[in-house]
Amino acid sequence: MAKDRNKLRARNLKMEKVRNNLSKLKYKKELISQIRIFNDPVLQQKCEVVKEYENINDIIKKMGQILIATVNGVGLAACQIGITKKIIVIRPDVKINKIQFMINPEIICRSSEVEKFQESCLSYPGISHIVARNKIIQVKYLDENFKQIQKEFKNLEARIVSHEIDHTDGICLIGNIYRLKQENG
Repeated sequence: MAKDRNKLRARNLKMEKVRNNLSKLKYKKELISQIRIFNDPVLQQKCEVVKEYENINDIIKKMGQILIATVNGVGLAACQIGITKKIIVIRPDVKINKIQFMINPEIICRSSEVEKFQESCLSYPGISHIVARNKIIQVKYLDENFKQIQKEFKNLEARIVSHEIDHTDGICLIGNIYRLKQENG
């Protein structure tokens, strides 16, 4: 009798774990589904500067949750979730999940050294292309507490930040490649 109860308890625990995992997967899928893709017009809009009095806490929280929900996403711009504000979030190491927010980011200096590398984009799934980017950039931005920051980014981080800042200007080089492929069949 006790063996049967233990087996039943173990089976119930296993089923509960499966339900929890399915629930988490559903939640992640719902978050990721908020990313605008392909020909969504918001992806080509220039974003508005965030004013210091604006409350963007909900936007930042949502962006962080969505980026972390992706498996390999390393950056996200607010316009990619339909919000035309100059806000980006980066996660250069997907294993660590340490994210950094930038409000009104602006590249103020670029190295002359350029590196070509394969890029992809959460808004253009399945599309990748070789893109030339400056190896080092200097960026001025506000952090999530509206503190003015000036920071140098190198290599992969510079590429990610440049890609996301392009999004805030309505530019996505991967999107341009996608559109060219659509036009040329």
